[in-house]
Amino acid sequence: MRIEKKGKSATGGARADLEVRPTELPALAHAAVLHLEGKPEAALAELERALHGRGNLDRPARAAIHSAIGYLHFECRRFDRAAETYSLLLEIDPRYPAGCYNLALCLESLEQWHPAACQFAKALEAEPTSEDAQLGLGACRLRLGVSREALEIYERCLCQNPESGAARFGKAVALQLEKRFREADELYREILKTEPASEECLSNLIAVSAELGNFLAVREFAERLLAIRPGAE
Repeated sequence: MRIEKKGKSATGGARADLEVRPTELPALAHAAVLHLEGKPEAALAELERALHGRGNLDRPARAAIHSAIGYLHFECRRFDRAAETYSLLLEIDPRYPAGCYNLALCLESLEQWHPAACQFAKALEAEPTSEDAQLGLGACRLRLGVSREALEIYERCLCQNPESGAARFGKAVALQLEKRFREADELYREILKTEPASEECLSNLIAVSAELGNFLAVREFAERLLAIRPGAE
């Protein structure tokens, strides 16, 4: 079974925090320019100098710099460094906007599913209607094997946004893991109407069809998958 597809969030990238009034924190403004010029390492060096240089930075300034450093590490796919930085940020300011969400994304990228789920849950406490956080938490629940809890999360997300493709896919996976194969089959087929080239749906439909004893469907979906990706198992 394939459960890789999460959609927006989690997937999705970290939320940037490089926009602070230059008169208050010039280093952030300079780092933002360097980042836009495609010079992330130079931007990081600028922020590190501001963080460890002379002068006393107040708590909001230190938090903003840590957030920007975490964002740049995330963009460079150094998820472990980003996670460390966002953890420091949350020590400085536990309620920093998007702090828990961004840490959750890093932990998810490191496949640390339980800590990631905890941070997505905290993000939802601060922003209960966040679709990204709901999708992230649902995906972590699937990875942790608690499909019933994941199903509840995806259904709540769909009540909020019935058109969420990622939530529909997650719900289908949760139904499949709960052995509710007919419901999963129906939902996967609905998804294929709008995403006919979805390898995840086709792969999972092969498994679901086999469970239902529908071997004509197994053949059909296997042929469709092979047409998209020759050599697929």
